[in-house]
Amino acid sequence: MSESPYKIVNEWLFDNNLKSELDINIYNSINLTFILNSFSKCFKISLFLNKVFNNIKYIYKIDKYEFLLFLKKLIIKHRISKYDLMYYKIQRVNKEVKSVLSKFPHLKDYESEHLLEVSKNDPDYEDLLMYVGIKSELKSKSKKVPATLKKELKKETKVKKFSTNKGKVSFTKWKNNFSKT
Repeated sequence: MSESPYKIVNEWLFDNNLKSELDINIYNSINLTFILNSFSKCFKISLFLNKVFNNIKYIYKIDKYEFLLFLKKLIIKHRISKYDLMYYKIQRVNKEVKSVLSKFPHLKDYESEHLLEVSKNDPDYEDLLMYVGIKSELKSKSKKVPATLKKELKKETKVKKFSTNKGKVSFTKWKNNFSKT
């Protein structure tokens, strides 16, 4: 199993060697805002990074390798260890949590997960799932309709042709035409 590009970049940042190389594919596959957010706990350089790189337009204009090399120099200069950084757990978005968040936007991800976990034992759990949109009331499985039933439906829905009178049509004739059906 291959290692995560973020783990490889993290090891490269903290190896204390300015001459070490980093693969082009690795640093092109990472997100610089994620790397910047990981330095938010480190007070030594956090204020400086926020002041200089807080413009998102600027972050995407600079070269990633130069930015990472700049961070590496800061780490070496200020003697920052990898334990000084903030850890962000990357997780996939759950479909159920996403639908709960669409109905309750004031909740956070972990709160909506907790809501689903706590309400599993509740007798109204099915109603909650239907309200949120996770589960529908009617299962819409399409079944094949037998040919005999199709013929019966065609007979019932067959439109009766109206008699065409070349003269004027009065309201009573028109009303009588609909009452015959």
